[in-house]
Amino acid sequence: MMEHTSLVITSQVVHGRVGGRGVVFALERLGVPCAFLPTITLPWHPGHGTATKIVADSLDFQNLINDLKSAPWLKNLGAVITGYMGDSYQVAVVAELIKKIKAQNPDCLYLCDPVLGDRNSLYIGEDIAVSIRDDLLPLADIITPNLFEFNWLMQKDHKSNEALYETARVLPHKITVVTSSFAMMKNSKAVFLYDNQEEKAVLSEHQGFENVPHGTGDLFSGLFLARLLSGQPSIKALELSCSALFEIIAQTMKRGNKELLLVEEQLRLERPMAMVNLRQISGLTSKKVRFVPKSLS
Repeated sequence: MMEHTSLVITSQVVHGRVGGRGVVFALERLGVPCAFLPTITLPWHPGHGTATKIVADSLDFQNLINDLKSAPWLKNLGAVITGYMGDSYQVAVVAELIKKIKAQNPDCLYLCDPVLGDRNSLYIGEDIAVSIRDDLLPLADIITPNLFEFNWLMQKDHKSNEALYETARVLPHKITVVTSSFAMMKNSKAVFLYDNQEEKAVLSEHQGFENVPHGTGDLFSGLFLARLLSGQPSIKALELSCSALFEIIAQTMKRGNKELLLVEEQLRLERPMAMVNLRQISGLTSKKVRFVPKSLS
């Protein structure tokens, strides 16, 4: 059993397996105990219909963060992961908390899953997205945006995995992951990874599905972080996470379920058997292209 404890900061739904319910389940199923701070509470994912959103008052949220800053277990955290933010004021105080954690324990991994939008549009306020870009992204060891989010954050329209490589290799993060990247096999889904320490870029591909239930990004980030905390190298962590994600999606689609079958198929998270295709990605040119957004420079 791993001794790491993680702090998860993201959304909470009453019904469903998205947001914190997916991240926390993945981490704890793989042996990583979690503390969980909800940024917003909803009855279900808004994609299922009208959903009331409850966001804590700014003063209450600040006071809660202040309480956490004095928690004795803070210095023992192995990781922090942030996802959906309910308001821009939350981003600023969460950034303060992460700085406090990093000051006490520089080895604590911070994974930023910048939940901004998809399919060429933001589904949060632009002020929140800007705050995530400017306040959280520079603190992160690992980032896991989807392709739209990566393009928006980097202020650049990437057209290929090679273009992703050229940008990722000059970012300050230890690991850059871009989900829903450019698949090279027919009817496939792809995840791009660049490991800054290994100076390697790989693409993981598996069979794609249409109309997949919500929450795959949350599940992936939880699985990937858990694998890293267990000591797996980044590429192996990617392979295992994508394999487990594929199996969960495949079983969910087979049964026609509208929510990911995390509980029912949880053994697949721990011991996935599906094969995923891994290939190495190189740059567009041999010359290093310098590109760092203003907020990360």
